[in-house]
Amino acid sequence: MPVIKQKTQFTNSPIGVSSFDTGADAVYQAVSNFSDTVGKIAIKEGNKAAERRGVEGAQSLTPEEVVQKSKQSSDRKGIQTIEAEAFDQVLNRRFVDTISKDIQIESKKIAQKYKDPVSYERMFGSYLRDLTEGADERFKGVVTNISKYEMADTKMTLAAAARSRARSNLVKGIIATNKDAEEPIFQAALEGNDAIALNLVELRVGATEEG
Repeated sequence: MPVIKQKTQFTNSPIGVSSFDTGADAVYQAVSNFSDTVGKIAIKEGNKAAERRGVEGAQSLTPEEVVQKSKQSSDRKGIQTIEAEAFDQVLNRRFVDTISKDIQIESKKIAQKYKDPVSYERMFGSYLRDLTEGADERFKGVVTNISKYEMADTKMTLAAAARSRARSNLVKGIIATNKDAEEPIFQAALEGNDAIALNLVELRVGATEEG
């Protein structure tokens, strides 16, 4: 009986080998995502803490320290930390508030001493020139704007007060003049000089109305 030889056929695909997915890639990806998230949260919280320290540091300063620190902050150059940037932002706002209050206080002092609007403007202008002469360039514009508003507001107040005083003095003067005119009017009437008495009355009435 002849022997029949069977040809063995080979394919490129593995025979009898199974591929198993252990899930390691998914685990590694999950760990990576977790680490990335934790890292971002840590950075964010760290930034918030740094910003909070800067804000609290600037808020704790006295007005005198604010002015001094503000001069120092203008000398800092280069990249600043988050804490330093937050500190400077609050510091700058507090510096402007401090200067604004100082200007208002000085304005009131000058206005109390120089009640005439023209004299006040001259003296307040002299104060502002001294104030801005050595001021930080960053704040000169702010100081100028605050000063203009304060000066204009105070001048209007002084002018209104001056007008009120003038009216009061005018009224007092009219009353005093009318009182002085009473005796001549009565005397003329007693002497029968009705025309003179009436003329004096009309003069005082007209002057009072004009006043």
